[in-house]
Amino acid sequence: MLKVLSLSCLLLFAWVVIAMGAVPDPSKCTVPAHAPACLVGDIAYTVTVRDAGNNPIQGAVVVADLTSALMSSGPNLSPATICLYLCSGQTLTPSAVTNASGQATFYLKTGKCCSGTYPVWVGSVNLGNITVLNSIDVNGDGALSGADVTAFAGYYFTNSPCADVNGDGAISGADATQFANHYFGNHLCP
Repeated sequence: MLKVLSLSCLLLFAWVVIAMGAVPDPSKCTVPAHAPACLVGDIAYTVTVRDAGNNPIQGAVVVADLTSALMSSGPNLSPATICLYLCSGQTLTPSAVTNASGQATFYLKTGKCCSGTYPVWVGSVNLGNITVLNSIDVNGDGALSGADVTAFAGYYFTNSPCADVNGDGAISGADATQFANHYFGNHLCP
């Protein structure tokens, strides 16, 4: 009888742990494919983490792995170059902690537009991938200049994902407005 009671308590405990949703379910999580950035880190990129029951998971450490933005060294590169321009304090593995709504918000301080596969993790669970890292500093030189206006216009008028500077997955007037607001705000790497 004691063994049956102990087993019942153990199963109840396991059910409570599962019901609490400590394990993220990638099919219930939201990882936007386009991650916007600004040199001063004032554009939000938010990932939502949920369990199999679609419940938000609070307190989870979410890591965006941008290390594949590293390009191997070549004859004119020393010793390795980075697709992204990283401002002071920005790492290739930024992390954020989820709030009560299961949302982790990143403020990326990078320049340039890079396409690739940048996984977003909670522990060993891949929630999804960022496929485009967009920045207001379109040419990736760490400053906003006429060269960025020219590059942005080229992307905008060819419907390139690099023009999606607000990260909503669509190229629209909202992107042009956000670009202009940042450009005239004289945003530079700190």
